[in-house]
Formats: sequence, C-alpha cells, structure tokens
Amino acid sequence: MAVSRKEVFAIMHREDQNELAMKLLEVAQAHYQNSIKLMRRKKKNDE
Repeated sequence: MAVSRKEVFAIMHREDQNELAMKLLEVAQAHYQNSIKLMRRKKKNDE
C-alpha cells in the first residue's frame, strides 16, 4: 500500500495535535484538582 508524503504529514500532524490535546487535558485536570483541594481546605478553615 503506497502512502503519499502528504498523507504521512497529515497523519503526523493529527497525532501531534492529539498529543497536544492530551497534554492540555493533563494540565487542566491537575489545575482543577488543585483548585478543588484549595476550596476544600478553605471551607474546612471557615468552619
């Protein structure tokens, strides 16, 4: 099966974007969890 250079680049680009999306999700998730932790701590201190 012959694959054109253009197709290879398209596949590579798509994979790069998926990797980027995964990284962003990881960062967002970590940030979100941290926010929840801080909110819980604040709530606990307020009581």
